[in-house]
Amino acid sequence: MNVFFSSVVVLLIYMTVVFAIALWIKDNSIVDVAYGAAFVLTCWVAFLTYGEGHPRQWLVVSLITIWGLRLACHILLRKQGEGEDFRYRQWREEWGDTFVWRSFLQIFMLQGTVIFLVALPALLVINSAGPSLVALDIAGTLIWLFGFGFETIGDWQLLCFKRKAENRGKIIQSGL
Repeated sequence: MNVFFSSVVVLLIYMTVVFAIALWIKDNSIVDVAYGAAFVLTCWVAFLTYGEGHPRQWLVVSLITIWGLRLACHILLRKQGEGEDFRYRQWREEWGDTFVWRSFLQIFMLQGTVIFLVALPALLVINSAGPSLVALDIAGTLIWLFGFGFETIGDWQLLCFKRKAENRGKIIQSGL
């Protein structure tokens, strides 16, 4: 096996387990929480199995871990007490008898595919880290920090906006 095939297997197993849990609790929107964690799991399994401990590999896996866990926790906290997201609930009703297999393929396996494609650059670094860290790695980390800060602040601003009763049904048009 190689890092890419192993990652596909990890994602297939993970997304199937998340699907089984979603069926059990009757809430497909847990896939949104599982999304960020899937990147963390995939990259750590790849790193622990195929990584060489190169500083670039550590950097990439660490940044993905911070981002993925923040995203998963944010969505989990936002989702608490709300039940299934309206989009997934609507599909549950519209899909009728085809709901189970369509959910598996169109929600869980599709997300797994997207995760694999988005994680490919990290998997490439884990597969072959290249030379020592260079200025480009620092530039990439600074860009990541900017994006991470932007996403975190934006999520916080949206959360504050949604907490105000007068904003119910409105779209945020201020902040980041």
